[in-house]
Amino acid sequence: MADEQKPEGAAPPPPPPEAEPPNRGVMIVVSYLWPLAFGPLLLEKQDPEAQWHAKHGLLLFVAEFFAFVALGILAGSRMVTAVCCCPYFNSACCCCTSSASPKGCKASVS
Repeated sequence: MADEQKPEGAAPPPPPPEAEPPNRGVMIVVSYLWPLAFGPLLLEKQDPEAQWHAKHGLLLFVAEFFAFVALGILAGSRMVTAVCCCPYFNSACCCCTSSASPKGCKASVS
C-alpha cells in the first residue's frame, strides 16, 4: 500500500547538528578587538554568528572612535598635553603648555 500513514505522535527526526568551526570562539573574541574585526568578517563568511559579532565589533569600534574624537574636542589641548606628558610617552618633544601642571612635563625641549 502506497498510502502508509505515520502514527499521530511520531515527529520527523531532528536534523543533524552542524559541525561548529574549531576556531569559532577565537573569531568571536577577535571580533571585538577593534580593527581586527575585519578578520572574522572576511574569513568566516559561512558562520552567521561570527559575522554578527564581527559587524557589531566594527560598529563599536566606529562609535568609540567618534566618542574619543568628541572627547578630544571637548577637552581641548589639555587632553593632548596629558597624553604627551605621560611618563610612558615622555620624550624630547614634550608638548607641555602653560595650562599643564609643571610637574607633568619632565622632558626638556631641545
